[in-house]
Order: sequence, then structure tokens, then C-alpha cells
Amino acid sequence: MTRTDLPLETIALPGRRVRRTCRGLSLVEVLVALLLLAVGLGGAMGLVTRQVTGLDRTQNGARADALARGRLVQLQAVGYGALNERYLRDTDTAYFGDKAEHRSSADAWWSARLTKAQPAGPGIEAIRIAVTVGWGSATPRTENGPKKNRDLSKTREVTGYVVAP
Repeated sequence: MTRTDLPLETIALPGRRVRRTCRGLSLVEVLVALLLLAVGLGGAMGLVTRQVTGLDRTQNGARADALARGRLVQLQAVGYGALNERYLRDTDTAYFGDKAEHRSSADAWWSARLTKAQPAGPGIEAIRIAVTVGWGSATPRTENGPKKNRDLSKTREVTGYVVAP
């Protein structure tokens, strides 16, 4: 048997203790490794949660944009005369839309603000229409203006005009 064929425990230099190279991990090393793994997985889960929330908000925003544009087209189709007669006869600004007390916090709502626009030229009258769609904890705009707890990240607004014939 040559010197390299001997097990590691039997190879020793003269005057030195035999050092075993086949040792296991200590409990402290295992616990530190598990702690680092837990911290890394916790951070990864936080990123995944933020990504899902962002995706949900983007999808809700796209739906809200589509709803707001559809409502704007409907109001423009009503025409200047009917809007002016029904909503702006006695005032320069009118608000209307969904009633907030009849919906759950997850439902979408819409509100419209009609304002007599500044004349674009001589003899041209127009109504500015601002349609806002929101969802979740956001609250609709009322005659008193925006509410203090209004969550603007959950609303979308589109604006258009209706011109008198």
C-alpha cells in the first residue's frame, strides 16, 4: 500500500496531530444559512406582491379609461341643446353620476362635471365635459369639490367638448 492509498486519518506528518477534513456543519452555521434564506425569500415575496398589485392597478386603470371614454361619447351624443337645457340652465357647472352610498367599496363609479366653456370664437358656445371613473376606496367628486380622503391613484378622468350647432 502506498502512502496515497491510506485513509486521511492515518496520514500524519511527524510531530503533528491528525486533522480530520470530513467534518459536518455546526448548528450555528446551519441557523445562519436558514436565516439568510428566510430573508432572501421574504424580499422576493415582497417584490412579487408589489408586482401583482401594480398589475391589478394597471388593469383597473385600463378598464376605467375605457368606461370613462364610453361615458364621454354617450354624453357627447346627447348634444349641446339637451345638456344645456337639463343641467346648465341656471348654473355654469353641474355634477352628476353614480350615487356613492349605493355601492360597495369594490365597485366602479363614475361622475361627470359639465362646465360652460369659454367661447372659442365669436358666436361659438361649448360645454366642457369631464368624466371621472374610479374604483375601490376612491370617492366621487360632488358639488362641494373633491373630498379630502380621495384616492387619486384609483381614478381616471377624460375630457371632451360639445359645441352648439
